[in-house]
Amino acid sequence: MPRELALVAAQRVGIVGLVYSFAYLTFEILYSLTRAEEAPGLMPYYRRNAIAGVAMGLLVWWLSRKWKNTPARVVTLGLVFEVVSSLHISMAETALPFDKLSLVRGHSAISFWIATFALVAPARYGHALTAALLSAAMAPAGIAMNMWWRGNPAPVGAIWAIWSTAPFLMAVFGTWIAKWIYRMGQELEQVKNLGSYQLIEQVGQGGMGEVWRAKHRYLTREAAVKLIGAKGKDAEETRKRFEREAQAIARLESPHTVSIFDFGVTPEGQLYFAMELIRGMNLDQLVKRFGPLPNGRVRHIWLGVLRSL
Repeated sequence: MPRELALVAAQRVGIVGLVYSFAYLTFEILYSLTRAEEAPGLMPYYRRNAIAGVAMGLLVWWLSRKWKNTPARVVTLGLVFEVVSSLHISMAETALPFDKLSLVRGHSAISFWIATFALVAPARYGHALTAALLSAAMAPAGIAMNMWWRGNPAPVGAIWAIWSTAPFLMAVFGTWIAKWIYRMGQELEQVKNLGSYQLIEQVGQGGMGEVWRAKHRYLTREAAVKLIGAKGKDAEETRKRFEREAQAIARLESPHTVSIFDFGVTPEGQLYFAMELIRGMNLDQLVKRFGPLPNGRVRHIWLGVLRSL
């Protein structure tokens, strides 16, 4: 999994944990205020369930902070959390026995939960699909657990099917979304990698292309990478001009001249060369900030330019 996508997904896993805790706390308060009279015998059960939900979400948030330097580990934690929390949700939803006279009692929130993980914390397709299918299976598993633990009567077969259909459909659709997001992350990672250089931020743009601040992936050295998009009928001429520019700069040996580190062409046909990254103001910025320069300073600047040439 691309590291940048893993870092974002890992951060979101912690946020999802906090949201889960807040949602369960809110559910407990609202249920106590509005529906406690419907099933007074279930209130202790719902209260324990809410406490477990708050604790689980806070634990996931804490572990995501503790393991922030190993994002792949946090992403795996998120997938485990998706499955366990789905069972937790299902047991709360099905604690009240189904009415045999009614085949439908809303839809399981597990469907929404699976979609949330697919959008917020995408993972590798195989891992995401496995976690989503297991999460969907928790919908009927919650019914079975409450039959065993609470002694609820078994619902009719149609209820099992209806209650489980939406989560399984969302598992398939949700993992397709996760696969699409994951592929976008891979493509973005490839775009931002030019040979051994990783693009960090754009620092300039001109008529022929862009200049990016970049970092060598192995030497941890920063560089300025110039990109040229050679397209259209003038593509060949642009390519030759760019090559001549890179070769001319590479031949210059002077402390007043930036050094060329690398030159190449991306698989998409985009030309680039990496050169020394110089921090500071250019001549235009210097004049705009301080106004006309003294003769001595102008002479000093021009001597540096001439010595470079």
